[in-house]
Amino acid sequence: MSIGKVRPVGRCVSGAALLETVIVTPMLLLLGLGGLQWVLVHHARTTLNHAAFEAARDGALDHARPGALRMGLARGLLPLHAGSGR
Repeated sequence: MSIGKVRPVGRCVSGAALLETVIVTPMLLLLGLGGLQWVLVHHARTTLNHAAFEAARDGALDHARPGALRMGLARGLLPLHAGSGR
């Protein structure tokens, strides 16, 4: 009985790991960076909601004076411009 020619295992799959890496890496980057972008958008939306609350509060305390509304909104939006500051 002759077994025949046996090929080494490493030769037929020599570029498979590189190919899998090239296929999977963009997908992982897309998911990771997409998640990060979602977090940033959610943070901005929450900050804007807080700024609107601050403007409404200052307006209610100062009889809806436009200057008080603007200052409350500016104070609420300050974390988006200058960082958290806390």
